[in-house]
Amino acid sequence: KKRGRLGPETWKLRGAARPAWEVYDFDTRYVDPHLEAHQKAKEKAQRIRNILTIFKGQFGRMESKEEEDGETKPLPPQPHCRRFLSLLMQLGLLNME
Repeated sequence: KKRGRLGPETWKLRGAARPAWEVYDFDTRYVDPHLEAHQKAKEKAQRIRNILTIFKGQFGRMESKEEEDGETKPLPPQPHCRRFLSLLMQLGLLNME
């Protein structure tokens, strides 16, 4: 009696048909430097807050106002903001000269 055709689990593949895990020895400890730099940049972007955009138009306020729902809005960090704005003005004046 003739046997049926053997299934793909018994095939011995050669050349380009062989799977990559048989052909190449992969180093699983390899870390792509570009992916690592991208991860670090994403983490840094999550940590950094742009104070100028968050507190836009509120740098001169000294007291916090209560809103309709009873919550108070946070004040911008005044000494840092004023120092930053003064440095920006000085830099602008130096660029004009």
